[in-house]
Amino acid sequence: MRGRKPKPAADRALHNSEDRAAHRARAEAPIPARAELEAPATLTKPERRYWDHFAGVLSGARLLTDADLETLADYCRACAAVVDRDVALRQALLASALDQSLVRMLDNQVRQWIARKTRLASELGLTAIGRARLGWTGHRAPGTVPAASEGGQPPDRPRSKLVELQERAASLRRGDGVH
Repeated sequence: MRGRKPKPAADRALHNSEDRAAHRARAEAPIPARAELEAPATLTKPERRYWDHFAGVLSGARLLTDADLETLADYCRACAAVVDRDVALRQALLASALDQSLVRMLDNQVRQWIARKTRLASELGLTAIGRARLGWTGHRAPGTVPAASEGGQPPDRPRSKLVELQERAASLRRGDGVH
């Protein structure tokens, strides 16, 4: 037998830790369907478009939990606010009489919203650093191939070598015997 001896059940109960089967069951929890991930009623129409896109991406990668829904809503608000302030700034810059105080105010707002959007994106795993922290490569989790109607690739289409290697590494970590 290689590796450490398993922790006795009495010790697991004392430390409130789970066995490997419980860890696997938690890792293989079903992904919520897009219909179950309804956008909060407080989001505007442009913000809901961002919600529809990012909720699908994050839930498909098994990164979206109930605790992240408000963070995702804030991220969608930030995305819409950046676009809104950017349009207003461009209009102010193209005006025949340049109002420098308005331009400074809008520029400051755009910068603040971009900083907020970047911070929230990192928390959700939508930036390179956030993906590294969460261990997400940007691909859907193995075994969660979306239907062709959802923008996924059909099952008969060849996958990239990187995706195949990632799935192989994940199966080796799970220990399901695929070599």
